[in-house]
Amino acid sequence: SSQPDGAKPSVLMRLTGGEMDLDGLAAFASIFISDKGANRFSDRDLDFQIKAGPVSAAGLSADTVDTALRLREGLLEID
Repeated sequence: SSQPDGAKPSVLMRLTGGEMDLDGLAAFASIFISDKGANRFSDRDLDFQIKAGPVSAAGLSADTVDTALRLREGLLEID
């Protein structure tokens, strides 16, 4: 987390893990969204990198997920 003078606060997260299922994805989502549906990072820029695998949810599965997300001014970019 960074809060420089005169600039918007920002957060950089890097998570690496193993197997993830629907429960794990729900726990992962709770990092960003509160139980009331509020965006926990609405007041800051967010850079997030995640690598996990295998991942399965809703009948879909992937050996590996390796992605980056950026949140700027309420817009989400996903690599």
